[in-house]
Amino acid sequence: MTKGKNAIIVLNYNDSKTVVDYIQLIKDYKNIDKIVIVDNCSTDDSFKILKKYANNKIDVIKSPENKGYAYGNNYGVHYLENKEEKYDYITISNPDVSVEDDTILKMEEFLDKHKDVAIVAPTMYYANGEASDMRAWKERKLDSDITDSSIKLTRKAKKSHIERYDDAYFNSEYSYVDCVPGSFFMIKYDVFKDVNYFDENTFLYYEEDILGKKLKNEGYKTVLLNREKFIHYESVSINKNMMSLNKYYEIQKSKRYYHETYNEECRGEGKANLIKLDKATKIGAKEIKNQNSLLTKIRNRIMYDGIILTAEKIFIYCMILLLLPIRMIIRKLRKTKKVCYFSLVTWKWIKQRPHFVALSLANTYKVEYRYLDLKDKYKNDTNSKIASSYVNNKIENKNLKIKPYYIYPGDNKYRLKRALTYLRLITFNYDVFIYTQPTQIESIFIKALELNKTKIYYECMDNYIGWESNKKYFRDMESKLIAHSKNVFVSSQKLLDNISDKYNVDKKKFILVRNGYDHNLFDHYKKNETKIVKPAITYIGTIDNWFDIENIIKYAEKHKDYNFNIVGPMNPSVKEDFDKIKLKNIIIHGPIEHDLVPSYIEESDVMIMPFIINDIIIYVDPVKVYEYLYFKKNVVSSYWSELDQFNGLIYYYKNDNEFEKAIDEALKNKFIVNDKYKRIMEESKWDNRLQIYTKTLEENNE
Repeated sequence: MTKGKNAIIVLNYNDSKTVVDYIQLIKDYKNIDKIVIVDNCSTDDSFKILKKYANNKIDVIKSPENKGYAYGNNYGVHYLENKEEKYDYITISNPDVSVEDDTILKMEEFLDKHKDVAIVAPTMYYANGEASDMRAWKERKLDSDITDSSIKLTRKAKKSHIERYDDAYFNSEYSYVDCVPGSFFMIKYDVFKDVNYFDENTFLYYEEDILGKKLKNEGYKTVLLNREKFIHYESVSINKNMMSLNKYYEIQKSKRYYHETYNEECRGEGKANLIKLDKATKIGAKEIKNQNSLLTKIRNRIMYDGIILTAEKIFIYCMILLLLPIRMIIRKLRKTKKVCYFSLVTWKWIKQRPHFVALSLANTYKVEYRYLDLKDKYKNDTNSKIASSYVNNKIENKNLKIKPYYIYPGDNKYRLKRALTYLRLITFNYDVFIYTQPTQIESIFIKALELNKTKIYYECMDNYIGWESNKKYFRDMESKLIAHSKNVFVSSQKLLDNISDKYNVDKKKFILVRNGYDHNLFDHYKKNETKIVKPAITYIGTIDNWFDIENIIKYAEKHKDYNFNIVGPMNPSVKEDFDKIKLKNIIIHGPIEHDLVPSYIEESDVMIMPFIINDIIIYVDPVKVYEYLYFKKNVVSSYWSELDQFNGLIYYYKNDNEFEKAIDEALKNKFIVNDKYKRIMEESKWDNRLQIYTKTLEENNE
């Protein structure tokens, strides 16, 4: 079977951040041959931002006017036609979705095998992991749409959206349906052209219904793949750029057009039925106007926050302002400034960047390392897999204090504890507060810090959004944190460029501080006994779902005379996969204290970084590579561009065959010390790396 060509159309209106995140996800997908981003006459600088991402695979164009969803997507298809580029499939996609490359392949294969099917779509899921009850629906009926036009009418009828299928209808591998969501689907290009594409007489809404109806009239079918999925976060552009009443009127306008044009019930004498729809629209609009009244908003806000929470906020702000003069005097008098490092990583985890940053800052400041102690969360679970991965990480610097924290949930019974938690943090009177993750933000707390004249910074170590399910919420929080921060510290150049472009922030606000190694330990370590099994190919670090265990298993099966030593804490989600491994030459050691790391590296023959390349890994500057290289050990790693600084010092692999070859070469060859190696090892001492960190804090506190 010859693979068909697939072009994906992505429509943007004033939401370039979402589009950038999406194209970063799909730009390397093998089953997408062309990405066409259509800027639908945004009123911000979206088009200018998006043009930076244009390349041979990605075209960024601008429609001559904003005439809505149907017009914008059609404009993208016509653009391809004018270029005389032939595609077998057109994928229509919102930017606020997430989908796997393999899912796109299965969609193509299904369309290729089923000649009578025009559209195929995976099942739509929400960010919370639940499948949408509107993953597909039947042809809409006028009576149902009249009922759904008003809350009052819906309550009176005691039913809504009768066009939904029962859940049982989706139990098979795939289902024939009348309509699928317009947020993500694939259509055969020739069929799309035959039915004259989207009907451009609607601005927003009902485009899927109209297209589904046109296809049905021509004898084509629409299919939902029940075993495949995509995640739809929310209608970013619509919610962000339309008021609720305007949105309602657009729905009703499109609804009326659909019925009067495509519904046989509303032809001839049946046209009088549209009067009922118009009356329902007036009722619904009145309801929305009442909801948007100032009195209603105040009432809803009180109901949402509650009297207790409102009083809580007032109390905290009053206390902050009341004590502010005293805190300012104390700050002026104390000789050493006070820093709070609000870490994502427990102090009891194997040492990572946050540990080294906090230790370095403690040479100049009094530092409190605050972290969410997972052991508290699992204190009644003695068999906790996470708690069992902890190490001690002894502290010798008197200026560093380790203080676990716990943010209480928003239930009323925890209100007082929550208020006291924030108030205590404020009364500690920090000069500097360093966040390490946007979801740590509490609005009341960050405002309190600013009232307290505390300097705020953001330490961004990873492309965190790759872990998040609700990406829209995360982007909003990260944008907010960056806006409140004096500077943003980043661990890699790619991460700096990505965040700066995503939020359109001046790069001068970002400080690049790459990772490094603890030369004080490595230069003077005491050799300890290890459990390394030789000849040893060793990995030291966290083991998570990005760990390339398959290549390790293949090599271990073929080369029984070499031993893979896997050292470090293991995420419970991947432990089951490791438990299934029966090979004796793959040895799982578990986590070790950082003092033992030099001995484990020295005892090994080759060190590895076997990472599956994803949207998190490509932004990483790994700490472990500096530690590996210190002992002049040959290193084998999967390749991503951030490692280019180590070219000539590392053996890279990009596929299964190259993995075996790279391991063989690393085992055979002697490590070569050159000027580049010496320069990197000098620059990457943590003391040298973090000088700019301390310098930045000092300059901003003068």
